[in-house]
Amino acid sequence: MVVRDKDIVHWLRDNKANRGAAIPLSIASSLPEIIRSPDVVLFDGDNIVFAKRVDDGRYAKFILKVNYQDKFRHLKSRFNEHLNLFKSAGIVDADNLREQRYEILKGKIE
Repeated sequence: MVVRDKDIVHWLRDNKANRGAAIPLSIASSLPEIIRSPDVVLFDGDNIVFAKRVDDGRYAKFILKVNYQDKFRHLKSRFNEHLNLFKSAGIVDADNLREQRYEILKGKIE
């Protein structure tokens, strides 16, 4: 699994912060722990979602794009790779995770 700097910046951006949906840096930095012990893991047909309940009762939601194709550069070389990439994240209400598009793979939504 991969997380790129530019995607983390996207999670923290002002537009999301203004509506209360930005992932705080303290939660973003705990992503490895959230992957190890999420409150709920969901599948939407394309992506796997890891979610952890935060202090205010909402959930930090991290979307893992499976087999995501992207171009990467390393030592002046370009590669086309298929990766499992955490592309998106946000703070959401529990009702967001209860939407019909999601299938619960593990855990529960409180």
